[in-house]
Amino acid sequence: MSTNNSPMSPTPEREEALFQAVVFLNGPARAAFLDQACAGDAALQKRLVTLLAAHEATDMPLADEKQAARGTIKLEFTEEPPEEALFALALASEVLKENRIRLSEKQCRE
Repeated sequence: MSTNNSPMSPTPEREEALFQAVVFLNGPARAAFLDQACAGDAALQKRLVTLLAAHEATDMPLADEKQAARGTIKLEFTEEPPEEALFALALASEVLKENRIRLSEKQCRE
């Protein structure tokens, strides 16, 4: 019996896409993204949290440091990406947009 709460196990491509989307988020934005993207799949969320912790604890991060400094990722696919990857990228984009709006509003109030 599986401990995965979702009806279908996530693909490695989806897990990688989710990791790449969430690795640049922090705090509440990261938690909100994980909650939405994992949609109740506790096993997937635990794996992503573990990967993120390992990424932050190592001298050789899993994401390219040059990309991290830019804050932007350009993905190039040789074939059509899986639907899960597109969903993860769209969700990450929305979370980032919301955070930029909140930051702008906070800066205007100061």
